[in-house]
Amino acid sequence: MARLEYRGPDGAVARIYHAMGGSPISDLAADIFTGKSRPVTPDSIDEFELEEPAPDVRAASLARYVAHDLEDASMFTPDDALNVRARLRPMEDSRFHPYVIDGMDRALDAEFKAVAALENDLSASNVQRGGKATILLSGETCSSCEYALKAAARHYDIDIHLVRMMPTTSPAESNRLIKEGIARWRGARLVDPATGRPLLAADALGSLREGQVRQAITPAAMKRRFANIPWEPRTFRLEPAGESGAGPSTGATKPPPGC
Repeated sequence: MARLEYRGPDGAVARIYHAMGGSPISDLAADIFTGKSRPVTPDSIDEFELEEPAPDVRAASLARYVAHDLEDASMFTPDDALNVRARLRPMEDSRFHPYVIDGMDRALDAEFKAVAALENDLSASNVQRGGKATILLSGETCSSCEYALKAAARHYDIDIHLVRMMPTTSPAESNRLIKEGIARWRGARLVDPATGRPLLAADALGSLREGQVRQAITPAAMKRRFANIPWEPRTFRLEPAGESGAGPSTGATKPPPGC
């Protein structure tokens, strides 16, 4: 996932682009429900076919993805004056082009879709050049996307800042943070020793997302009526029980009929 916030030369937020990596949802669903059975897992990485497709084959695939991604718009919240879904777009007039790396077409990467959507608005004069782009990305970037970001900064005079939302740190980095008193372990999370708050952005967002989910599934939020049925028997755990060290439950309350 990627979120690109673009501020114009005046510093005001002009657009926020939301991107999801991978092929369009309709193509993904087709592969899952109607596609061919997946092959048996190979014994070694050498058995994978990672060759780059022929240019005409790749162009046809991207053209199909562009059309399907446009048709998938009904599955998402409609764009407004501020928020834009960064879908896959034609790249004939683009200043930068994605590569195929390790058999994967990087045109489908979330950060590439986001910066391509920004370029589309810059070319159409929907937003002004010379602004600042802040990108939040749920993972690492490849060399193809790094090239695209640098090209966007150079051609459109944009100051680009990329924040990678990594789910964890290396053991060496974790040990260093703990030794220097910057962090401590709380369960499987690195937290601030004084406040107990998560240090990693991914963990902080996970806690906020959990709070949003709990708020959204209350009876009032779901607009349901539970006549004579208490809410307590409907409680559940949002995380695996094994993570907190809790053993199997032996005294679970039997849910009422209809649950």
